[in-house]
Amino acid sequence: MFTAYTLSLDDTLLTSSGKVAADKELSVPQYYPKVITLNPVDTNVKLIVQVSNYFHRSGGMLEGIKLGTETQIFKTRENHIALELFQFGCLMIMGIYHIFLYLFRKKNRQPFYFGLYCILIAIRTLFVGEIFIIQLFPNFNWEIQHKIQTLTFYIGVPIFTQFIMSVFPDDFPKKALKFTQITGSCFSLFVLLMPARIFTVVNPGFQLFTAVVIVFVLYTLILACARRRKGAPLIAFGCVVFIVTALNDILFLSVPFNDYTLTFFRSIITTGNLSSFGLIVLVFTQSIVLATNFSKAFTAVEVMSKKLITADRQKDELLYSLEAKVQERTAELKQSNSDLETALKKLSKAESSRKQLLTNISMI
Repeated sequence: MFTAYTLSLDDTLLTSSGKVAADKELSVPQYYPKVITLNPVDTNVKLIVQVSNYFHRSGGMLEGIKLGTETQIFKTRENHIALELFQFGCLMIMGIYHIFLYLFRKKNRQPFYFGLYCILIAIRTLFVGEIFIIQLFPNFNWEIQHKIQTLTFYIGVPIFTQFIMSVFPDDFPKKALKFTQITGSCFSLFVLLMPARIFTVVNPGFQLFTAVVIVFVLYTLILACARRRKGAPLIAFGCVVFIVTALNDILFLSVPFNDYTLTFFRSIITTGNLSSFGLIVLVFTQSIVLATNFSKAFTAVEVMSKKLITADRQKDELLYSLEAKVQERTAELKQSNSDLETALKKLSKAESSRKQLLTNISMI
């Protein structure tokens, strides 16, 4: 309900979210999905919904009220919350994991961008759908809540393109990356500085900008697959699933979808929280590529280790052979020196005998 409502059964107030008023000063916005148990006393009941909005570009009912038995409704709600918390846990764990991968090897920034984007979408999961953050903190400020929800989307787009750029640096257009970063930063700064009633007006502009970015990403993926880049088919599959789910969310929050009765599209697009599921598929494909790279790296290390062991053994054998030859040469040199010393002694003795003989002759 955008952005405050009351729900009454006949003339009895059942529940409310925020404060409905006829003017802005008395109105209080809040998103708070609830389950209400009805105890009608008659077979015919009248449900009255009052909605007021002074804080968002769109107003009224974003989704219809679902009716059913108590068991059906509670089961549906529990399933939705369980799925959203599952998505939050998966994305947060994988985000932190990839951040630590980057910290251990800062040369490769691909895990950093991917991990940061996972964390952003994980946070967004708590602020959409059943809005579980409100279950934890019922008085959470609506303005801050809406800023966080919007910023995770606005900041996420340039970070995702940075991730694609890091995976396929030779395929992603450099000018497109710069355009994405500057535009995304400007929109994000606008959200930080302006209240929701103003920055929600520019949402259609950012949705159009996102559509242009998707064209750049698809172009890069097609080019990477055509050039047979490593891991391109798997990453392309994950990205396409994620893009389709993200487009679903964008259309669900688009101006025509909210401002006009589009029966056909509303029958197809029934929820605005599928991008988290799409990102999990991308996480899965990215993990397969990462595991493949690690496996190839470990295989290369094992091959190199075996080669080093073989080379080390050959070195030892060569050193042993050289040592034996050195010892042999040393023994030969010692023998040669000994022979030379013997010959020198004989020569010296002969010289002494000659001198003695000459001395004796001279005395005669």
